[in-house]
Amino acid sequence: MKYTNRFSSIRIGYTVGMALIFIIANTVLCLMNQVLMDKFICIMAINACFFFMFVLLLIRKRLEGALPEFNYITYGKITFVLLLTWIITFLCAMVAPDFFAPFIVLPIVCSTVFDNSISNALSLYLVVITSICMDYNIFIVLCYVLLVAFGNVFLS
Repeated sequence: MKYTNRFSSIRIGYTVGMALIFIIANTVLCLMNQVLMDKFICIMAINACFFFMFVLLLIRKRLEGALPEFNYITYGKITFVLLLTWIITFLCAMVAPDFFAPFIVLPIVCSTVFDNSISNALSLYLVVITSICMDYNIFIVLCYVLLVAFGNVFLS
């Protein structure tokens, strides 16, 4: 695979796919938990801000060569891992009990294609969105944030 710094139609297509994953996953998570329209609009604003930050950080890390396995991480793999993390988030939110959701798995899965900073940011974003949609109290949110931190420490 030849490494290039230009934007290609394949990368743009995968980025649009990632945007659709974010939009659909947030919408489904809100619909399953009967989130009101005002909270849904706020969640979508958070979603848009984080997605643009995520894509810009991904582009920067890719240009710096900071992603693991520099020449072998493609946008297709990144999109697949992003879909996998959303599936894990849905399983943690819907199946696992509130006091025992295994969010420690998120940074472990994210570390396969991202560095520690992107995997930490994505995992914390998923915890925050899940906490807002599920109306968790602050103690459960703190426990999930600590699980994400322990997952990142476990990988270091």
